[in-house]
Amino acid sequence: GFEHVPAFEPLDFILHLEFYRLGLTLWGWPPQASYEWLSLLAGVAYLAVLWKLVGLLSQNLLQRLTGFALLASLGSLQLFFGYGESYTLVTLAASAYLYTALRALRGQSLLWPSLCLILAMTLHVLAIALLPSWIYLLWKKAGQPWKQHLHAPRLYLPVGLGLALIGLFLYTQFYPARLPLWTPDEQGKYALLSL
Repeated sequence: GFEHVPAFEPLDFILHLEFYRLGLTLWGWPPQASYEWLSLLAGVAYLAVLWKLVGLLSQNLLQRLTGFALLASLGSLQLFFGYGESYTLVTLAASAYLYTALRALRGQSLLWPSLCLILAMTLHVLAIALLPSWIYLLWKKAGQPWKQHLHAPRLYLPVGLGLALIGLFLYTQFYPARLPLWTPDEQGKYALLSL
């Protein structure tokens, strides 16, 4: 039942479960094999998105190959080699969001980045960290109506501090897998703001 679906990654859990059921039915896979294959398939799609993303940034083939090699060599690529965790699909969705957001900045519709963001957030709640960039996209698409008010540097610190406090409040009140803020709960653990 749905009471077993984790609230912080509902779609990811359901997709992994259904992929496992498919693999079990067709090939007799154990759960680990379903994670490995889904991870690998997401990795192929991730590389395709990276290639398209770099194509937006440069038309020069050497620059495109260099940018692709640099992005593909990031540590996030290890997720796509059979990693038995739930970050592969959200990483793919976040990269698709980045690609569609850059297209939106070049005049395309805000629909696709919005859908990719919703997909990423339903895959894992950590993708909510992309929300400020979506707000920026919305602001750019709206013609920056608040630009004259936000242009005053004296507002940067209070607005930034206010947004940080709101984010901290939302994190402590609603994020299901939150770390303690200052002191760890037990030996060998960390707090969010500890040195």
